[in-house]
Amino acid sequence: MSLRLFHNADKVLGNPRWLQTFSLIKTTRAPDEHGRAVVSKEEVTARGVIQPSAGEDLDRLPDGDRGMQSVTVWTAAPLSSGTPGELPDEITWRGTRYAVRHVRDWEDYGLGYCRAVCVAQGMKERQPS
Repeated sequence: MSLRLFHNADKVLGNPRWLQTFSLIKTTRAPDEHGRAVVSKEEVTARGVIQPSAGEDLDRLPDGDRGMQSVTVWTAAPLSSGTPGELPDEITWRGTRYAVRHVRDWEDYGLGYCRAVCVAQGMKERQPS
């Protein structure tokens, strides 16, 4: 039964009807010989299934909740929400740049995919009505 689940997931996540192309920007930061941070960016093209994120991806703040424009990306491309030497990955899709907020890696289960929630960058806060 579990093999069927993996097979069906691969049929959905690998289906050309749902696969979309996006730009993946990996940013690394390392010190130079003088100890100053040197930032380098690498942009590659990747493919995955992209959909709007669920309602639980909401910032809880003392003065209330703030919604954010976010998408969920299922892809075989290695995504990262940041490490000590790397800034969070960014994707550009449909003209909007998103930063990877958190990643769930499903590679250990044989799927070879990761699920990442990505939040739009440069959004203006909405004023309460």
